[in-house]
Amino acid sequence: MMNKFFFFFILIVLLYLIEFFFFYNEPKKIDRKKHLKVNLLFSIVSYIFLKFLLFIIVYFNIDFFSLKFFTLPSHLNFLYFIFLDFFIYLQHVLSHRLDWFWALHKVHHADHFLDTSSGLRFHPLEIVVSYFYKMLVVIIIGVPKEIFVLYEIMLSAMALFNHSNIKIPHVLDKYLRLILVTPSFHYVHHSTENDEMNSHYGNTLSIWDRIFNTYKRDSLDSDHIVIGLKNVSKKKADSFKEMLLFPLGRD
Repeated sequence: MMNKFFFFFILIVLLYLIEFFFFYNEPKKIDRKKHLKVNLLFSIVSYIFLKFLLFIIVYFNIDFFSLKFFTLPSHLNFLYFIFLDFFIYLQHVLSHRLDWFWALHKVHHADHFLDTSSGLRFHPLEIVVSYFYKMLVVIIIGVPKEIFVLYEIMLSAMALFNHSNIKIPHVLDKYLRLILVTPSFHYVHHSTENDEMNSHYGNTLSIWDRIFNTYKRDSLDSDHIVIGLKNVSKKKADSFKEMLLFPLGRD
């Protein structure tokens, strides 16, 4: 487990270093200290403590509760990753369509500037809901615990990557996004405009948005896209207390 934490620590540091040299949007216009502070507080509460605890609970109960409806031979284990990624896409869609789920998920969308830390900014209750959902999917499908661990690592790593403020050269990005969710692909999803916000739901594979017609734009530039929520100021978005209580409001 310590190896997992060490891996993510190195990944976060690496992504931040790349952002420093190859940034997607100008970071100097943002109060990085306030922005980083609130996102780190959410990461400590939601990820380091809560998600770790839920991961342990699921991991040690998979074999006991698993229904194994879709047991696959070992040489087809890669299909589990595809199944899981589809259900994460579906969960993301539901987090925008169900009012009570959106009340939690909007804390993530209130972030007014995307960088690596944005991939850790989730309300603790959303993490709980997400894990119960994943636990149900894993149990029904019968995902082996080793695959579950690897997918969780990939899921978190991709969330850090596709929220990062890294500018990938266009010549590479336009081909990479045909398969994977790149920062430019996901950036559209964080727009304040509803039609763009309700698109590009993928986390790892971009194919789901293309298959289910939630893919909106090919543009690799974001000069005109405003990030965040229209009714949330930067001051409020950078307040951990206000964001923690945000789901209780009527916004």
